[in-house]
Amino acid sequence: MSELDDLLATAAEASPADRIRYRDPIASHGDAATRAMAEWLRDRRHPTFAIRVLERIGSEPAHRSAAVSVLSAVDRAGLAEHLNGDLERTLALLGHTMRLPRGSGVDRAPRASSSAERHRAGWTEREYETLFGRFPPEGPRPTRSAAEQLASELGRTVEAVEWQWQDAAEFVRGGTAKTTSQQLMAWLDAESVEITDPMILVRINRLYRPDMSPTELYDTTRRSWLVGERREGARYALALYTGRVLESYQIDGWVKAVEPGRWEFIGRVADDPIRDRYVGRTVKSYLVAGNQHPIVYVGC
Repeated sequence: MSELDDLLATAAEASPADRIRYRDPIASHGDAATRAMAEWLRDRRHPTFAIRVLERIGSEPAHRSAAVSVLSAVDRAGLAEHLNGDLERTLALLGHTMRLPRGSGVDRAPRASSSAERHRAGWTEREYETLFGRFPPEGPRPTRSAAEQLASELGRTVEAVEWQWQDAAEFVRGGTAKTTSQQLMAWLDAESVEITDPMILVRINRLYRPDMSPTELYDTTRRSWLVGERREGARYALALYTGRVLESYQIDGWVKAVEPGRWEFIGRVADDPIRDRYVGRTVKSYLVAGNQHPIVYVGC
């Protein structure tokens, strides 16, 4: 077996948290690695990792065309929504824009409805998550134009969007929310926790989806961020959505991301004592109102 074959076999057997370690060694094989990742994508074999390898390969101008060709040729019919999004992001990063074909199965924003019943109907959990993922209730009030844009996406009135946001904002400031969404109440009413370990808090409000797999959540949390040398002092990273801890990760090291100046950590889900302490709790007291930067350092 060649060196590349050995790397591919090892990466295929590795856990999702460890597999990323083999991205750069595989990508260093250039065109041969591109052909291998094309096979992985055709077979739906670790597609998220294959996209990451092709992203790294495409960062080299000499190999960019081949990497883009493989990524743009992926059969997207029936492909999971998060993978379609990953493909679009990676192709855009490599300077290529793909138009989605009709009937591709990729979800688009719902069309606005003029029905009064639609505006008055109870909000779904997904709508709440979209609203508070984009405009966390502990943050600044959305501008009128931003609320209008979201209202159009959801098929709601702008007044409904502003009312729901204000309702949650009053709750996180100590008031009472009028909503009946149990999932929203769970987010808003989470118990606060004091951070006693050197941490990086990673806010993924705009990236989080409630149907994320553990691997997707890990990959979304760990990459790729504008972080300074203080990153080296962090032992753990917390994935946050609207201030609530979704998961905790032990950081084993950092590697440079494809985007210049950005970094991504390599690690694993933290041990149970750490997870039990933080997951499901809120760390909103560590988030400064108005600061929209996704990274917050605590104790490092």
